[in-house]
Amino acid sequence: MKVGDLVTWAVQDDPDFTGSNLGVIVECMDEEDSATGTLPASFWVRWHSNSDWSITYEDEIVVISPASS
Repeated sequence: MKVGDLVTWAVQDDPDFTGSNLGVIVECMDEEDSATGTLPASFWVRWHSNSDWSITYEDEIVVISPASS
């Protein structure tokens, strides 16, 4: 996943699902998890019809249209 990808929620009945089912990744963030030493992928997503961005994790969203390179 990368900036510009069009995404949707992986599970529509997720508690974080707000009714906006299309969004664009606007920023990728890597934060080290000190307990496991891994880098979980997280993203700021601008959801359609929402005035703010929200942070989501890689397993919460799926790419439906990748950004062109």
